[in-house]
Amino acid sequence: MDTKLFANGKNLDNEINRVISEMSMISVETVEYTQAAKNLAVLCEARGVRTNRTISTDVLIAAATNILGIILVLNFERMNVVTSKALSFLMKSK
Repeated sequence: MDTKLFANGKNLDNEINRVISEMSMISVETVEYTQAAKNLAVLCEARGVRTNRTISTDVLIAAATNILGIILVLNFERMNVVTSKALSFLMKSK
């Protein structure tokens, strides 16, 4: 199976739809139908697995901002006395 063919989810969904339409023309009692059902199960399982998971830019910015805020608060606490409530000013992750 060519992995470039199914590089994005759209091609995979098109292939699943093609197998389903072919299955509608095959008798349920045949070996071909059983093989098509197995192929459909494999395709549906592959659709559930996403290998190209990317981290959103918003999440990266929020994480970087939080880390920078923690570093600034810790640095300030090291140089000056600050109560522990200073950490409550940092953004909460959603």
